[in-house]
Amino acid sequence: MADRIHVTYEITASDAQAGLIAEAISREQTVELPPGAYPEHIEREIVGRIEAQTASRNGRSRVEVSYDARIVGADLAQLLNLVCGNVSLLEGVRVVDLALPAELTSVLGGPRLGIAGLRKVTGTHRRPLLVGAMKPVGLTARELANLGAQFARGGMDIIKDDHGLADQPWAPFRERVARCSEAIAAAAEQSGTTTLYAPNITGPSDSLLERVAWAVDCGCPAVMVSPLLQGLDAVRLARDAGVAVLAHPTMSGAVFSEGRGIAPHVLYGTLLPAAGCDGVIFTVAGGRFPVSRETSLAVARRIGGPRTAGEPALPILGGGIDVADVPSWIDRLGTEIGFLVGSSLYASGNIERAVRNLVATVEHSVG
Repeated sequence: MADRIHVTYEITASDAQAGLIAEAISREQTVELPPGAYPEHIEREIVGRIEAQTASRNGRSRVEVSYDARIVGADLAQLLNLVCGNVSLLEGVRVVDLALPAELTSVLGGPRLGIAGLRKVTGTHRRPLLVGAMKPVGLTARELANLGAQFARGGMDIIKDDHGLADQPWAPFRERVARCSEAIAAAAEQSGTTTLYAPNITGPSDSLLERVAWAVDCGCPAVMVSPLLQGLDAVRLARDAGVAVLAHPTMSGAVFSEGRGIAPHVLYGTLLPAAGCDGVIFTVAGGRFPVSRETSLAVARRIGGPRTAGEPALPILGGGIDVADVPSWIDRLGTEIGFLVGSSLYASGNIERAVRNLVATVEHSVG
């Protein structure tokens, strides 16, 4: 693949210093050797190229560096390593944008279903999709299945495991997935709706494919994975098994900082959909986590934006959204989004009724 991967780094330094740091980054991310310590053709072909530099604002310059896409091939782990590997160890260097060449995105595949596919499967076409979470850890598989049935009878589009549910003695993975899948399907049929169940498959890598296969055998049309815990390639493996994949953001906050790491819209909006996530859960302003409205909007728009390959992914706003906040987010972002609403539904005391009210609120908001 002769096309190039373009990474924009925000560097906290003067313009002159930022240029020198960018030159160092171009080698650090590729050859990890000083100039002259490798053959000339490596300098031409492998070392990153400085493509552009913008004048500093508030002591920060932005430098665009491009890399030969052949360094990555079709390896998602290597893509993340190239974009933000050793750079993540540097103070004052942050990845703020990423553009992938068409050939690379085509090879990676991107979301299999995305927004359009999830709408088709759920039969929900006009309003935002609604996502519920079964929790907490400590409930039995039977109790979780009962919760899932309540969500389904209320009309929830997608029901996922809480990301803390794994293979635990209270609700072992196989029993939990089998019971929840059966209960949710029966409740949805009873209420005349279509509800997807997405079990959490995050866990030991040596049994990842077994968990995916069990979810498929139980009739689950979707799964959820935590890519920052399990690895980006877990998304590809699940997608290739024929299920929709939702990404949970746990642990991702560790790579976000104003002065280093990677910007949320790059991780959530470019890397996770490129890996094959059909829906990406992220935290937004007004919830339990310190996220600005500007960041929330940037992430949502990047996740749901057009792609060279694969369908646009579904931005799923979460992190403590209250039912009362849903209409204002629809006003800002439109209807091609999803809402993960949890605590406020549980606090109501009647999940089925609370979900029905949520559906009515959202439908009223879109007219």
